[in-house]
Amino acid sequence: MAISQWLKGFAKPVAIVLFTDERTQQVSVAASIAKLIVPYQLIVPLIDNEAFFCKLCSPFLSCKENSVQQWGYTAAIILTEMI
Repeated sequence: MAISQWLKGFAKPVAIVLFTDERTQQVSVAASIAKLIVPYQLIVPLIDNEAFFCKLCSPFLSCKENSVQQWGYTAAIILTEMI
């Protein structure tokens, strides 16, 4: 199954947590193919913090260094507010 088809199967909004920049870029491209609007329908956080990959994605992804625990806490708050 293609990543774009896989992404279409989730209830929106959804966050996909990925642990490599390369996979994050692949999901970002697949979201574009699936016509999903990042970050409104799909949230793709970038954990590796590699600025080069942030700029390759469309739309650009934000890269900022945070502790994973703090990032998870903040993401949970945002998702709770969206629901």
